[in-house]
Amino acid sequence: MKLSTLIKIIKRIPRNGKVLDAGVGSGRLFIEIKKRRPDIECYGIDIYQRPELPKFVKFRKASVENIHCFDKFDLIFSMHVFEHLQDPLKGVSEIYKKLKKGGIAIIECPRWVTLFTPIGFNFNDNPTHIRPFTRKSMRFLFDNDVSLAGRKFRVIKIENQPSYQLYFRLKSEPEGITRLIRKILAAMGLWNTSVVGIAKKIG
Repeated sequence: MKLSTLIKIIKRIPRNGKVLDAGVGSGRLFIEIKKRRPDIECYGIDIYQRPELPKFVKFRKASVENIHCFDKFDLIFSMHVFEHLQDPLKGVSEIYKKLKKGGIAIIECPRWVTLFTPIGFNFNDNPTHIRPFTRKSMRFLFDNDVSLAGRKFRVIKIENQPSYQLYFRLKSEPEGITRLIRKILAAMGLWNTSVVGIAKKIG
């Protein structure tokens, strides 16, 4: 996901709002968020805690399929987690439960094109990956009445974007190198390797 996409949403979060990263990892995105919104309360869950996780992130060991901790949130994002889940519909149902009414959910997953990207970026490099996503399967997550039991998300946007991980990989590179890499990957159809879904809880 483009960092600018996330920042636009962050700017709309109420003052002292609560944000959860479901699959927080090293907490890199929260560092970027705190630069722009130091008032926001940052929470993270993951199956284990990394030592480099910033101290300002309130952490609990948990899975997105069972968010048994914390209260409700204004925003929940989950980046490159759902492709690991046996039951992604359960994951989106848990996110729904933990969002405040009017809260925003963001899910980013690798697209099917990552099955053909070079080593180091290929979907099959990680043996815990189960399935890549398409825009259609991402919409199915938010529209599925079985997992949401009649509760509703309103889809705001589903589109193909560069992976947020690529942003951090290229961040330290000279601008000219970044432009060249982007041009080459775009020519190969491999720049927008992620599908991003953004939805609002309305029910």
